[in-house]
Amino acid sequence: MNASDFVRVRRLFEAAMNLPDSQQRAFVERFCVDDPVTRDEVLGLLEADREMDSTRELLDEGGVKRSSVVEIPEQIGPYRAVSVIATGGMGMVYEGIQASPRRRVAIKTLLIGPRDERALARFEAESEVLARLEHPAIARVYTAGTYSQRIGSEERELPYYVMEYVEGASSLTDYVEKQKLSIRKRLQLFCEVCEAVDFAHAQGVIHRDLKPGNILVDKEGRPKVIDFGTARLVGEDGGATVTRSGEIVGTLNYMSPEQLSPTEEGPDARSDVYSLGCVLYELLTGRPAYSAKGRTFPEMVASVVTGTVQPPSHWDPSLSRALDLVCTKAMSKKREERYESAAEFARDLQRFLDAREVVAAAPSLARRSRLFMQRNPAVVVSILVFLISACTGVYFMSRAKTRQAALVQRLEENLNETREHELRQRGTRQNITVALTGLARGEFERGDGGGFLEALDPLQGVSGLGDGAAAANRLEAEGQAAFELRFFDRAGALFRESAAAWEELRGAEDLSVLRTRLALLKVKHASGDHEGLEEELELFEGDLLGLDRDHHQLSLGVKHLYASLALDEGRLEDAEALAWELLLDQREYLGAYHPETLKTSWLLGRVLAWQGRNSASTKYFEESREGFLGVYGPLHPDTLECQVDLGVALSVNSSCPQGRLLLKRAFEKLEVILGEEHPSTLHARVHLELMLLVQRSVGAEERVERSLLLCRANLGEDHELTRLCEEILAELPLEE
Repeated sequence: MNASDFVRVRRLFEAAMNLPDSQQRAFVERFCVDDPVTRDEVLGLLEADREMDSTRELLDEGGVKRSSVVEIPEQIGPYRAVSVIATGGMGMVYEGIQASPRRRVAIKTLLIGPRDERALARFEAESEVLARLEHPAIARVYTAGTYSQRIGSEERELPYYVMEYVEGASSLTDYVEKQKLSIRKRLQLFCEVCEAVDFAHAQGVIHRDLKPGNILVDKEGRPKVIDFGTARLVGEDGGATVTRSGEIVGTLNYMSPEQLSPTEEGPDARSDVYSLGCVLYELLTGRPAYSAKGRTFPEMVASVVTGTVQPPSHWDPSLSRALDLVCTKAMSKKREERYESAAEFARDLQRFLDAREVVAAAPSLARRSRLFMQRNPAVVVSILVFLISACTGVYFMSRAKTRQAALVQRLEENLNETREHELRQRGTRQNITVALTGLARGEFERGDGGGFLEALDPLQGVSGLGDGAAAANRLEAEGQAAFELRFFDRAGALFRESAAAWEELRGAEDLSVLRTRLALLKVKHASGDHEGLEEELELFEGDLLGLDRDHHQLSLGVKHLYASLALDEGRLEDAEALAWELLLDQREYLGAYHPETLKTSWLLGRVLAWQGRNSASTKYFEESREGFLGVYGPLHPDTLECQVDLGVALSVNSSCPQGRLLLKRAFEKLEVILGEEHPSTLHARVHLELMLLVQRSVGAEERVERSLLLCRANLGEDHELTRLCEEILAELPLEE
């Protein structure tokens, strides 16, 4: 079903819902005379909605409400009923006692009796299905029959079947939460469920209603799959089912798209794989992939058929990206893109548990290496010992082989690069800390364009580097400090000098040269010079492709610039997609609290804020600010600028005192650290004064006029902040 067909089905369904039940079928048939497929789908939706209504009538806020007209029978066949376990729209499940052999059992009955032929057929099919499924993780059926039961004034002959009683049963999600199981133990338990479902598939049974409530866990921690009342039996004739064409069976939150858009092919094992994917998503995140809260029935259907879900790591950043990929594959809208079977699904999860590459992921050399080291630490140590010995021997042997010599050279380069990186990072952090403290105390002035940084030697006291490498590293560290302190002209000059020094020392294709070239592109973007930037990024990407060394971190930096450019140009959907994909990659490769990861989280928050999704943006601003505080401290420009965005987001929908306080404190510190004329300070100033103006603060109008003068002088007439100040003043009432 394509998008236009789905829209037609949805509109017909919504129109029919406004009519009495008795008129709905005639209405649908009148509009679908030449379209039986659409007719069956709409009628199926209407019937599913009526079944949901009948179920809701049996529920109250306190849980399941027992029917007032149905008494607990003393005897159901040879079994004594003790209590009600559960009540549904069409049946009841009792706890019972079997006399011989003496044991507790669960007795499922069909409450509405044999008047509904399809309901009866479905009930009988369920007992038949369960009877053929002998598996430790599937509730067993012992026997079936009929019994007499009075319902109101009527005596009915009702069908029942008796199945295994699950001692101390909890639903799968309730169990893992009560036991506070780790992600690893949750996955191991889930794999047992997958094995049971795969066994059912091998017997020709498709469950079609897999959800946490239909997966029980006993007091020993063993899972039991139950409720095969909507199962599809696949036989030698190609397929058999107790549902008619167009009918929807299952639970919306966990149903596959093909179950909501019935086709001749019908659901298959991959439909259950989709439902299992939804269950796994909930096990990992504590929330359903598709929530019905606040949604109408048609909206819920649309969400399942055409909507998207955030990956699990969106809700829990500690989750591996590999689990995101596994969930995405299992829950693909297209069944051919899912795992072929529940067993294949379980095997991929087991690969993750064994620290192996999952088939849902495109394997990378770096990740394969990390996983190999996790699995085989002893082997890695042995290899390292061997390599060091070999390299030492090669170094002293005059007749070493070319390949061994290259290995030694590469090891030495890697060691040097690691040491140089540590020195640059330490020097940069030291420079920035000293500079920020000095600016805050008034010991330094920003007016000299960052000239005071010359007195701070980022590599002071460092020995062991050659003169050329030391000079290049010093220039690069000074450039990074100047960049983070927003001295863009100075940062650009230092990075150019560093790039030239590295190129002379190591050649144009060395990673050090490419790293400083990327830093220059970042300076160009941050200073507002976007002309030709995209073309330069494409050229830089081409240079990266020719490398034979790992350059993933440089590629991540390029992606961040592309996402930032998309935001600057107002391409918000592109910016969101790029930022979200980049954030997942950085969390996997760099870690959740790496500065570059935090900057992308901040970027994503800004994109969401521009889209008007302030509650969503607030989460990312808070996450980034907390990370910056830990990595940079409270005076770093990134920390303060992110705090400004957080304060604005918190204050959009209401005059939030917390938002105003965060914004005010950030503005006061930015004024000291960056100066009152810096664009970041002006951004904070204008939004703070706008907030004060809305609250009718005394003197707010005069402060906006002052901001307008500063914006015109430092940003120009066409800057968005200048225009915003002009619009604010134009809307103020004239004084009489």
